[in-house]
Amino acid sequence: MDAVEIKRLLVGDDRDPRAVIDEVFALAEAGGDAHSRALAWASMQLAAEGVPTEDELSAIRVISEAEPALGLKTSRYLAHQLSVRG
Repeated sequence: MDAVEIKRLLVGDDRDPRAVIDEVFALAEAGGDAHSRALAWASMQLAAEGVPTEDELSAIRVISEAEPALGLKTSRYLAHQLSVRG
């Protein structure tokens, strides 16, 4: 664990969730935007685990375990976006 990861654990993650999504899901060869790909990916993760999008707490757990690079804040952001979309 490096100093940045330790800081995020102690102080919190101050990264913009949208920037993290761009960083993690930006694939040059893929079509569409990173945000759409991230939501589709998160939705598939929840479906595979049988977690409804309305259960944000369980969704956060599934998303953050599936892709630790997202961090808690971005996992929460994605779970909330899926919940709102229904």
